[in-house]
Amino acid sequence: MPEWTADAALWRQAFTMLDAEPPSYTGCFLHRDFHVSNLLWSGGEVAGVVDWVETSWGPAALDVAHVSTYLAMLRGPSVAHRFRTRHQNASDSYWDVMDVVGYLPHSRKVTRPWRQLGVDITDEVAMRRLESYLADVLG
Repeated sequence: MPEWTADAALWRQAFTMLDAEPPSYTGCFLHRDFHVSNLLWSGGEVAGVVDWVETSWGPAALDVAHVSTYLAMLRGPSVAHRFRTRHQNASDSYWDVMDVVGYLPHSRKVTRPWRQLGVDITDEVAMRRLESYLADVLG
């Protein structure tokens, strides 16, 4: 249970979900660290994807979930929700919950580099957004 949580019941619900068997899926090649910082841009369009060290095989929804979680912490749950519902079946939240829980116990791993790039974000804001996004996913 994260020490910083304002809603322990929410996290218990997430852990219970992840104790169940994952939904069936068709496997594909995954980036597994897919997010906005791993995209190369040219003329306002994505020109490439970098940082392939986490590649694996699994459900495409895991890469969508990872982008969504990043967006939730960086820009807020509503941005993540819009991306998620546009790119996958939002009624299957197992993979989203798995990705959110993967940021426990803390988000420092991602917030520190953002701050080094000049993003005005605190660890507390990112964790509050993460918890709010989890509530959205489970709601």
